[in-house]
Amino acid sequence: MDIGALKRLCPPALFRVLQRFSNRSNISIFKRCSQKGINARKLVFLSPTRDSLSGNFWFIYEAIKDRDFEIVVLLEEDHRDMGRVMRHVATAQYILADDYVRYMYTLPLGDKQKFIQVWHSTGALKRMGFSRIGREGSTIQGSLTHRNYTDVIVSAEGVVDNFAEAFGIERSKVHPYGVPRTDIFFDEAYKKQTREDLRARLQVEPDEKLVLFAPTYRGNDVYGAFYPQEFLNVDALARALGSGYVIALKLHPFIKEQLPFSNGEGARVIDVGEYREINDLLLAADILVTDYSSVIFEYALLSKPVVFYAPDMGDYENKRDFFYDYSEYVYGPLVLNQDELAQSIMSIETIKMLDLTAFKEKFLGACDGRSTQRFVENVLVNEVK
Repeated sequence: MDIGALKRLCPPALFRVLQRFSNRSNISIFKRCSQKGINARKLVFLSPTRDSLSGNFWFIYEAIKDRDFEIVVLLEEDHRDMGRVMRHVATAQYILADDYVRYMYTLPLGDKQKFIQVWHSTGALKRMGFSRIGREGSTIQGSLTHRNYTDVIVSAEGVVDNFAEAFGIERSKVHPYGVPRTDIFFDEAYKKQTREDLRARLQVEPDEKLVLFAPTYRGNDVYGAFYPQEFLNVDALARALGSGYVIALKLHPFIKEQLPFSNGEGARVIDVGEYREINDLLLAADILVTDYSSVIFEYALLSKPVVFYAPDMGDYENKRDFFYDYSEYVYGPLVLNQDELAQSIMSIETIKMLDLTAFKEKFLGACDGRSTQRFVENVLVNEVK
């Protein structure tokens, strides 16, 4: 049984006991395996939630796969055998994560080991980690969460302090090298071909407008993530938009329950939730509709129209909060109810978008198409040429 199912089934007190037992077991295996020594060429891609090598992992893998590394990939399925996970982690020089990995924060890593956080999102939007102390579902003061990182890469100098605060680590460990998966936004041939191929796969005609609905999740973690279904009546939106539009629903990967739709009248609706990575969908889309998702940063690199649909803005800000005032992130029309949503989408191309120069410099200053290269050259310092 995975830890998510265990958390859902167990009372909180029992879950904490079982978690402590699991931590002690992991530490014991780790220490025993550590006695074999560190393999200076061994690099582990580590994710308990991904089912494929994607996102930043994929771009880094592609950059190093033909170099002198012993590469080990440990994804969701592999975490059914934590003994195997610990054996590899204990003997690896480099351990790469792209999200929260609970068990890693209690392990006594060796002095020469590098635990590198290549965080999955771009910019600095929602408060997380230690920047949320005191709020519902937040990390507690003194926790070891995130403290084991030796290196963290971020999208710009302007967000270094935000991540140092969130992870409770020294500023010197946070490097504005850029986000590897944003490199594709500077490859014109890739953008053109991907847009054509994906729209053909989704059966979107050249004269149809593809509206990508991609909100973030509500809830405190992966186990309780949801999107309030009362926020969007998909069929009503489809009828309002009409047949010249296609609505692509891309809820956050943590959300298990899709928004219902019937594909009756109006715009065609498609579920694109199978795409774990959203970047290719951004290339295919004509209009983005989102709320508090960091996808606004990647989309800014394309300078295409976006509608901010935030019906629970006040409540969300009180519970989760942002690193900066929400108004600093809004570079398209802000809509607070569904009645206005269709009209905003249909009129979006007549609305003059804000100048994104300062926005990109602050949140995306290191994303220039060479982020992967900088990561390999500056973080994987022992790489054999």
